[in-house]
Amino acid sequence: MSQDFKTPITLNFQTSNILTAILLISHIGAVCCLLIISVSAVIKMLLIIAILFSAVYNIFHYALLQSKNSVIGVVLYEHDCTLSIRGGSSHLAELDLTECVNTDSIIVLKINYDNKHCRVPVVRDMLESDTYRQLRVYLKLKPA
Repeated sequence: MSQDFKTPITLNFQTSNILTAILLISHIGAVCCLLIISVSAVIKMLLIIAILFSAVYNIFHYALLQSKNSVIGVVLYEHDCTLSIRGGSSHLAELDLTECVNTDSIIVLKINYDNKHCRVPVVRDMLESDTYRQLRVYLKLKPA
């Protein structure tokens, strides 16, 4: 099967209820695990506060796309991509295919730009179903 990678794939991300639930449940699980560990109450409270701040940051940044550094769009070309940040900036970037994760339930894109790198989690409700399918096919068939 031959795949044409010359047509760009435009990913315009939307807020995600699924990713919000995943992040919320994982952070609540971390707090529950912490509650059964035998350490002082002060240390538990400090760690719980840190976990709650992490939950708020990650949900706003990755699931609700409200951070000024949230990735709100990616256009995948044959050899590179364009990254759109909520703060208004746009960067020519490179998709690191060797570090991307592509499963049935979640895709994690690793994108390098301006000597920085970011990881972008993508779940089904962040994209239109056809675009999500195109992204999965792109990641499966594009040589690394």
